[in-house]
Amino acid sequence: MIRTVLLPVVLLLLPLSLPAIAEETATTDEDYVRRFEERFKGATPAAAVPEIATPKIFDERFLGEKLREHASKLSNDQGNIAWGTSYYMAALNDMFLATKEKEYLEANRELIRAVMAARDDRIGKQLWTGETAKAWGSDKYSKKGRCIFTVHTGVILTPILEFLRLARDSSDLKPSMGAEWDSLLTDSLEALAHHNKGYREGPAKGEGHYFGTDGEIAEDGKHLPANWQSAMGQAHWHAWRLTGDEAQKQRALALGAHIKNRLVKAPDGAYYWQYWMPEQPVTESTPREEVQGEDSSHAALTLSLPILLAEEGALFTPEDMERFGKTVLFGMGRLGKGVLFGDITGNPKSSPDYVSLPARWLNLARWTPEVKTRIVDFYLKHGSSHMGPQDIALLVRFGG
Repeated sequence: MIRTVLLPVVLLLLPLSLPAIAEETATTDEDYVRRFEERFKGATPAAAVPEIATPKIFDERFLGEKLREHASKLSNDQGNIAWGTSYYMAALNDMFLATKEKEYLEANRELIRAVMAARDDRIGKQLWTGETAKAWGSDKYSKKGRCIFTVHTGVILTPILEFLRLARDSSDLKPSMGAEWDSLLTDSLEALAHHNKGYREGPAKGEGHYFGTDGEIAEDGKHLPANWQSAMGQAHWHAWRLTGDEAQKQRALALGAHIKNRLVKAPDGAYYWQYWMPEQPVTESTPREEVQGEDSSHAALTLSLPILLAEEGALFTPEDMERFGKTVLFGMGRLGKGVLFGDITGNPKSSPDYVSLPARWLNLARWTPEVKTRIVDFYLKHGSSHMGPQDIALLVRFGG
């Protein structure tokens, strides 16, 4: 987790390649706990969630002038909209869902306007290919130069499209937006369509996946990591709900199937998976200790599409979601007492730096209630001084 002095939120500037999660000096749980406690030292323990996460706390830290300051400095050149502002937008949606107070949607409307104004075609920036894209480029990650990263588009669009659903279906905001609602939807669909050239069906029946194009990863044509697929899948699902376009629905389901078919069913009953999932579906069970698990931060993004689809009764069953709950209980949260591992298998060689925004796992508690205890205990004992807007919003929504 990296803090920036420019923006009043905690930004999660995550790498776009396979993270180096192993540390050679750490081989035991005791070694990991020592490094974990060093990483999160300085937090003031709390007895209950309302001491660290309430609507009042959120409002004081992230609404009003704080939000306007953030919106005034938006740029994705270094990935800040993707790995910072997207969480801010998602948090405002979560706060609305937790409280039904329309002020959070009004605030998000203001932030989304600024995000759309920062699109490459509106700020006049070209990609290394010479194209001016209707999406958000970054100069940071590719040796070739400025690229549009599939994962950036997915994580930016998902909270915007969710906002449009909430404005239409769960509040009276849409009528007051007039043509702006339609304009935001059009802008979002344009950005989503930028990636059509990087999508293909297969390899198994009913699957689909995105692959690297135009230098966004080292090898054009290689299938992208699961968390990238998940980010786009959420955007496609929301786009279907907003437009009724069955092609959007089918793409979301195909991306979900691609992920589901590559999850490892371990003997402990949990799902585990890699950052780079294999090209072909997984058919054999593998013990947790033999899986090179995705780091816990990126894995929360991988998990987000299965959660969305399960919530809406598609593809992922309650049994699937219970398996994800066991990922927390037997993997990343297996020690309890507020300690979380930096990868989903609970590998003591993992880095506690990847324990980032673990509140994104809280939604699993609807299927596996003990997940709530494992995640909330982290915040009460270790994480209260490391909270950005979505940490607080998700604790308000699911942690009480």
